[in-house]
Amino acid sequence: MDAYTLTVAAALAALTMAASMGLLYLASARQTCLVDWTLAAVLFAFSNMMGAIGLHLAASPIVVGACVNAFYIGGHFGMLAGIRRHLHLAPRWGWGAALVSGVLAVHALPVMQGAPLARLLAFTPIVCAIDLAAARLLWR
Repeated sequence: MDAYTLTVAAALAALTMAASMGLLYLASARQTCLVDWTLAAVLFAFSNMMGAIGLHLAASPIVVGACVNAFYIGGHFGMLAGIRRHLHLAPRWGWGAALVSGVLAVHALPVMQGAPLARLLAFTPIVCAIDLAAARLLWR
């Protein structure tokens, strides 16, 4: 499967998740964690849609990359926020907004505008830390 098809398929899967979580929220006991997970899925969908646009059009690669990375990390944070809210903890969306803003700002550095490997090395630990925090909460 080529990168464009994979990106579009991932966007469709994220939109399916967003629709499912949103409809579950409307149909169920209105658990607010479902809203967090809906937002996370929308952020994942935006990330993949921006990636598809970047692969298909002659857009500025650093602007597209910044948006893709920011939405992707925001989606992971949204999953963590939903888990926190489900466990009756504060979701801390303010931290998520600060993190996404920081990701966008870091893309202005010259080292981040070079090889994609630099961005991969910079942002993979952030995604891993968010996912490990979610796993730690679920383990308890």
